[in-house]
Amino acid sequence: MAVTGTNSENQDMIFKVDSLVINETAVTSTAAELNILDGVTATAAEINNAADVSGQLVAAGASLALTVAAHSGKIIALNQATGSAVTLPAATGTGARFNIIVSVTVTSNAHTIDVAGADEFNGVVYQVDTDTSDTVAAYPALAGDDFDGISMNGGTTGGLIGDWFEIVDIASGVWAIRGFTNATGTVATPIS
Repeated sequence: MAVTGTNSENQDMIFKVDSLVINETAVTSTAAELNILDGVTATAAEINNAADVSGQLVAAGASLALTVAAHSGKIIALNQATGSAVTLPAATGTGARFNIIVSVTVTSNAHTIDVAGADEFNGVVYQVDTDTSDTVAAYPALAGDDFDGISMNGGTTGGLIGDWFEIVDIASGVWAIRGFTNATGTVATPIS
């Protein structure tokens, strides 16, 4: 390493560095690349979660416990004909956002989405009666209703390919929900 420049009360030192090694690891970034990171407070996991589009679609399988670090901002696919069970983390007001979509119509059991502990859903689920007049129903979940689960049976309460929910952690104990489902037969609310 070569050092050039002078130092005085009113002058900064100027260093010319041919290579930089920190704890025996060569730093290969340019000064411009390092300057881009000035002020960044995100962790590597947070940056990867936001930037990695290869893992945007996550299969729920038979069951999946969501975490903010691994699943916020991702699309969670309810992908089992025998039903997928998804559990949300505790709502704490982080702004975490989960998009949940039915990718395989449930034919036995149910696709379910449940909150943790005493958390509740606030928002609305819209449902289309697909085998009659395409009538649309709206099922509100209001503060104090204590709605803490969604259950879609593949028929009267939804669970058909393309049904989806956007769920956002807006406050301690509260998940905002917006959902769109398709149902057949004598339709009924999927939220309770």
